[in-house]
Amino acid sequence: MTQYPRLEYSMKAVRKAGDRLAKPMLFGPDITAGQYVDALEIFSIANSWRASHFLPMRSVQFSVGHHMRALRLKGDMASRPKRMESIRRKLRESTTNLDTMNDIGGCRAIMPDIKSVRSLLESMRDNFPHEIHPREFDYIDEPKPDGYRSHHIVFQYRPRAADTEAFEGRRIELQVRTTLQHSWATAVEAVGLFRRQDLKHGKGEQDWLRFFQLMSAEFARIEQCPVHIGAPDHNDRIRELRDIDRRIGATSILEDIKNITLYSANFAQTTGNIDTTWSNTAKIIV
Repeated sequence: MTQYPRLEYSMKAVRKAGDRLAKPMLFGPDITAGQYVDALEIFSIANSWRASHFLPMRSVQFSVGHHMRALRLKGDMASRPKRMESIRRKLRESTTNLDTMNDIGGCRAIMPDIKSVRSLLESMRDNFPHEIHPREFDYIDEPKPDGYRSHHIVFQYRPRAADTEAFEGRRIELQVRTTLQHSWATAVEAVGLFRRQDLKHGKGEQDWLRFFQLMSAEFARIEQCPVHIGAPDHNDRIRELRDIDRRIGATSILEDIKNITLYSANFAQTTGNIDTTWSNTAKIIV
């Protein structure tokens, strides 16, 4: 069996490290030797805790893949640990603690359509080797105000053998979304990087934030899913999208981003509909 990293510190040390990571920390040539050693210890503890999620994360990914194959569902799976920068942000901006954070280990299932998403979720709820957290976050039927849509479900790792008992209880978040929903999320991140704005977390030019909010509602309409609360109706959305595109050149910028093709770039055509000529689900491909 592959040797996965184990937590090398106590849970008390993990909690204390989380408390410190949530606060500003000094870096650079002006810090003292003591401050440097202290910071090094804090990050060593946090990284050890993060690394101890690798095995549970891989196990959840394998189990989800098994369900997809059993149901003969097409789709893609991916997994990755949360970046330390993102961990620190979440500690600063929420009440969560490092030892109880749900998404240090994350998996993602990208399905072709809504029907596949719901079939996979139903199958996992019925029979899954790891404990399912009772609270799920259904951002498909209840989209976030910014337009984000995906279904989040958290598992707690159950060891199957004595040599994996050290990983018991690790929380792994699975995001299940359609290709179209993933396209939207990918575009938000890509434009954010291109424009050097944190659009993913609601920070940046209001026109760009509004553009993606409205596009999410249009994508939800295509998938026959609820739109976020307060979204204008279809005709008003199209008019506003055209206005925003004229101001910021959204479609041109999307086309200029390396390795990204916006198949729905013609949403502002005089027909008032998103052009899905390229596929039945207007999508961004990386």
